[in-house]
Amino acid sequence: MRNDIYYKCDERGCGETAQFSSYKKARTVGGWALDKCYLKCWCPKHAPLHRNGGAKRANEKLPKGWEQLGIEGI
Repeated sequence: MRNDIYYKCDERGCGETAQFSSYKKARTVGGWALDKCYLKCWCPKHAPLHRNGGAKRANEKLPKGWEQLGIEGI
């Protein structure tokens, strides 16, 4: 089984890391968000803030009791 793609959250100050066999598994199983060029990624904790367009539907699949982070002062 391939397990050699490493992801590190690009949110400032986070540093969360994970390892998956494909970007599809990182998104579906792990809940990670990846940009369209696959150069940046965000852990499940910060992913809802970075999802745009059709990807926002993934936020609806979050577990019950999940709290989305808010950005103050916008």
